[in-house]
Amino acid sequence: SCNPSRLRFDCVNCYLGVGMDSSLDIPTDATIEVWTRGHSIQDNKYVIADFDSFTTKSQGSLGYRTTSSGDHFKFYQSNSNNTASTIDGMTIITTETWYHLAFVRDDSVKTITLFVNGVQDGTVSYTGTTVTNFSQVGNRIIGCSSTVDLANADVAKAMIYNTALSPSQIS
Repeated sequence: SCNPSRLRFDCVNCYLGVGMDSSLDIPTDATIEVWTRGHSIQDNKYVIADFDSFTTKSQGSLGYRTTSSGDHFKFYQSNSNNTASTIDGMTIITTETWYHLAFVRDDSVKTITLFVNGVQDGTVSYTGTTVTNFSQVGNRIIGCSSTVDLANADVAKAMIYNTALSPSQIS
């Protein structure tokens, strides 16, 4: 459902595809911000995703991770040297609670940082360059990474920046 301030994704063929135009490529330096509230948390369900249609390559996807210690947010990206970088955040998340998420990729120092509610929640270093030009890129999607990875969540104020925002710009 939709109202003026948010989109609700209910895990039943409900997502927003925003297309494959090259203007939507996530550049080497980037920040993705979003407010989200999960109604149920399931492992590897994505709030914002950008996966190649035929592989698991991603320019940057933000979703959920379920571990033995609880439910967390995660960020995943593919690198040019056929490696992947993943951050599993430390914050234990609960359903029906709004969270402000931001991921910041700073290519000059090869780091990705995940922020939850303005506080650094995890960081990882990477090698190579971020995959930004797929030969067969999939849709940029809000609400899931494919029609089988549907998130059961509300999403509001999703923003993509072509720069690495500082912590003070996020909080």
